[in-house]
Parts: sequence; C-alpha cells; structure tokens
Amino acid sequence: MESGTRLFWMLITTLLAASVYFGIGAESRRRQAQQSQGTLTDREVVSLLHVVDGDSVMVRNRSGQRVSIRLIGVKALAASAERGMGASFGAAAAAELKHRLTDVPIEVRLNDPPLDRHRRILAKLFVGENDVALNLVARGLLIAYPVHPFEGRPAYLAAQASARAERLGLWRDEEVSKIAGLRFERWEQDAK
Repeated sequence: MESGTRLFWMLITTLLAASVYFGIGAESRRRQAQQSQGTLTDREVVSLLHVVDGDSVMVRNRSGQRVSIRLIGVKALAASAERGMGASFGAAAAAELKHRLTDVPIEVRLNDPPLDRHRRILAKLFVGENDVALNLVARGLLIAYPVHPFEGRPAYLAAQASARAERLGLWRDEEVSKIAGLRFERWEQDAK
C-alpha cells in the first residue's frame, strides 16, 4: 500500500476511534448528570442547578441534594443539531426553561406515580402560580405528551390546540409542525 493511502486510513481509524470514545464518555456523563441523588416532597421549593433539555431539569432540594425532574405531560424536540430540523425549537425550549427557572424559587408538584422508568421524578414546576410547562406548550415550545395521565391534562391539550391554530413556536414551521403533529397523534392513540 502506498504511504499516503496508509496514512489516510490510519487517520480515519484514529478519528473513528476518538469519536466512539468521546461519544460514549459524553453519554455516560449525561446519564450521570441526570441521576437523582435526593428525593422531593410534594410542593417542596427547590432551586435550579441546570436544564438538561426542554423537558428535564436538575434541581437542588432543601437538603442540598441534586434531584433530576422530568416535566410531566410534555415532550421537547431534541436540541442537538444532528437531530434534525427541529433542533432550534428544542434549543429554544431549553433556553426558555432556563430563563424562567434561574434564580427563582421553584415549587415542585409531584405526579402520581412520582417516578418514570429512568427513576426521574415526574412533576410540574411552578414559579408563583404559573405552571412553567403549560406556558411553554401555550407558546408552541413544547409538545403536549398525553400518554400518561396527569392533573391538568385538558389544559395542556387546549393550550397546544391554541398554539397550533395560531401557528406559534414549532407550529409555525410547516415541516416541524407536520412531524410534531404526527408524533402527538401517535401519542394520543397510545393513551387510549
């Protein structure tokens, strides 16, 4: 084999190995960051540590423990660029969640059941009297996720119908709206 060809394939092999190594490490760090180290009680007031994505956050409870929370009743589009055309809406949802929850007391209202299959706490988050996820659904930044029962489900569905009719947020982009609408319809069927 020619020296240049051998060097090319060595470089490709090295880059692939590095991609796999760093990809696995990043996924491991993401999962570790999402793991809860503490518990919450209903209506406990917490503070934001960081936003994981548009529908998951890490908070600090009153004992100082880290707790992962998955917002009940909503789904965010993936925020990473390689996840497709809806990435900007996923990033916008995460940014808005961070904006609304940073440096304010956050009241946690636990779902029943309180845990998902990933052992994250399922809850609604309130700042004052405002349901943060419901507000993001109403602005078209999150998709209502009706698969699991939760208190206030009709309000989420109504907020989404209104945002969709007014073409707000992700509903204004024809391609993203179509994909989100199909996902929502499938979730509605799963809920029945």
